[in-house]
Amino acid sequence: MEKCKFSLFIIIILCFSQLSAQEILPVFEKKKEAEIGAMPCRYETVSRPSVMITGEQISLVKKEIAQKGSEKRKIYLQYIKANADFWLDRPVEVPETGGWMHDFYCSDGTKLDIPDDKIFNDEIPSRCSVCGKTYLNEKILAARRALRHYWNCGVTRDMALVYSMEGEEKYAEKAAEILKAYADAYPKQTTILRQTLDEAVVLIPLAESYDLIYDYLTEKERLYIRDNLFWPAAEKLTKSRLTGNWGSWHLSAIGVIGYATRHQRFIEYATKAFKDQMADQLGYDGLWPESVHTYHFYPLSGFLSFVEAAKNHGDDLYLWETKDGKGIKKMLTAPLRYVYPDMRIAAINDGWFDSFLPQDQYTVGFHYYHLPEFAWAVQSINKRGKSGVPGDILDPHYRNLLYGEKYPGKIKKTTFESINFPVLGIAILRQGSQLPENKEMMMTYDYGPFLSHGHPDKMGITLFAKGKLLVGDYGTTGYGSPASEFLRSTPSHNTIIIDGKNHPKTDDQHLTAFVDNKFFKLATATTDQIEPGVNWTRTVILLDDYIVLHDRVKGDKKHQYDWFFHAEGDSLMTNATPQLQDSDEFNYSFLTEIKKWDFLNKPGYLQWDCGEYGFGLWFSQNDLEQRIYSAKMPTGEGKKMLPLLVLRQKKPDAEFIAVLKPMKGKKEKNNNDRVSFLQDVDDQWIIQISHGKKKDQINLGKNGIVYMKNGELVAQHTY
Repeated sequence: MEKCKFSLFIIIILCFSQLSAQEILPVFEKKKEAEIGAMPCRYETVSRPSVMITGEQISLVKKEIAQKGSEKRKIYLQYIKANADFWLDRPVEVPETGGWMHDFYCSDGTKLDIPDDKIFNDEIPSRCSVCGKTYLNEKILAARRALRHYWNCGVTRDMALVYSMEGEEKYAEKAAEILKAYADAYPKQTTILRQTLDEAVVLIPLAESYDLIYDYLTEKERLYIRDNLFWPAAEKLTKSRLTGNWGSWHLSAIGVIGYATRHQRFIEYATKAFKDQMADQLGYDGLWPESVHTYHFYPLSGFLSFVEAAKNHGDDLYLWETKDGKGIKKMLTAPLRYVYPDMRIAAINDGWFDSFLPQDQYTVGFHYYHLPEFAWAVQSINKRGKSGVPGDILDPHYRNLLYGEKYPGKIKKTTFESINFPVLGIAILRQGSQLPENKEMMMTYDYGPFLSHGHPDKMGITLFAKGKLLVGDYGTTGYGSPASEFLRSTPSHNTIIIDGKNHPKTDDQHLTAFVDNKFFKLATATTDQIEPGVNWTRTVILLDDYIVLHDRVKGDKKHQYDWFFHAEGDSLMTNATPQLQDSDEFNYSFLTEIKKWDFLNKPGYLQWDCGEYGFGLWFSQNDLEQRIYSAKMPTGEGKKMLPLLVLRQKKPDAEFIAVLKPMKGKKEKNNNDRVSFLQDVDDQWIIQISHGKKKDQINLGKNGIVYMKNGELVAQHTY
């Protein structure tokens, strides 16, 4: 009898629907499957809104935005209200399934132009603002559709927020119109965006909007949106993976939908998945083990949406931690020990070069934990005016509106010591953390395993000094751009290449020494996984004004060892003599303006010139057959080409020693320093650095380091 009723119901629906039987039947099957475990929901009686914000919180925010000149009023009018008004009178369009955002990039890595009115014409190509190239193909059209979906879902949340703050029904009406349009389209389309990751991202603001305008919607509209959009979408996500940042967004979207629609099974599923991810996937050092960059704060953003909804329903996951202390709080505290002094995030592995600590996430962090270092982070970000990833599709300012607080008038600068992050395998060396930003030096040393979203950059280094990132890793650009091929290759990093090949995917992380004392900071690591039969040890030492870089490579046969180093600069100055080179002796792709040099004086010296800044490098020439090359390397996103130095040795065992010095101002750039490299009978290296009346000496032996100033021993370390 029940089966007959169901069949009759389907026939009736088909009579009034444009969907075919082949399309409508799976929809009802998914709906029936999604209903399992929905009720009873223990949060059914919780007052709405209750997902991203409660009624009580709304009252407080309304009072603040009513105050002329208040910070929250500025945020509200400039970002939330402005965006809602921008879209308010436009017709609602739900495009077909959106494609991959990483395809919306020029071949040089620049994101393509977006029209000011955010209206794409399918007949007009997309243009690169840097080189002028234009593109129009299915990938571009699909990426445009993805953008429109993101804009639709983001503005729905802004409309719902404006309605919550002002009570004007035209905003709730528009938000409801968009929600119903997606509920209309979803059964036939069955997906908003090509990737479940992206779909999870856009479902969250839709579900938050549904909760915010819940009292405006009729019961019929609520059920229609719930049954045709949210429950089928969440059910699909429960069958998607729960690993990596994809899993973070999947579980977060399921949880937010669960709370918004009062679906008990979805809530329990997301809560368990969240705790499992924290326990099993977050590194015990507090960093996300895909890449401490975009792929740390990206999953954290999804978590914050879910955790906020859970807290508003009585389950405070902000305070929840694993037995070893992993949780939201640790995900916010750990990166502060990793970030450069100017709040820029080191773009090691996949990530965007121009990325900074996300102000919105630390605003939420201070709101719940009230740690002085979070307030310091927010104020430091405000001071520089740079936050998060450039070109975020979904604007994050709503978090500043909802969770922003008044900060203490004077916040002391937070200082951090050198630290090792063993899960990622990245050591951070800091010198002068207590000093002003333009006096502090910070170095990253990536010795660890190849992880998801990793790059083949074993032993790669970066350096921040003189208030600027002078030796950078340029991360990557849109993955669909050919420029990412070079940025994700070994030659784009400051490391050694063996026999001209990219590094393989290593899994070792042998940090054999880590020193953080008053006089110098040191890290030594070794690997034998770059090439069979080859063992490579790199030591980096951070001194007051200099950096010493020492590489020992031992092989069981002759190899070509290429020592790569680049720094910020418009040009490379040297007093060396140019040489002729064979056309095939230096054949790395993407590198241009290749030159071969002969340094008549020893040691070799080069200086990168970058306007007010400079960067000096002295290198040993103990191998008389060492070849020296310079070139220009691309940095992606249409940025300038950078000067690059390559030292080459061909033999079974090789050794490279370099002294690096950051510079700022005319006086420092007119460098009169002298550096000498001597090797004694015990293979100990003696490096002498003379600058003015000061004379430093560093002895590098097989068993340790000795550091002397003006002939007096100041520090030593035994390996």
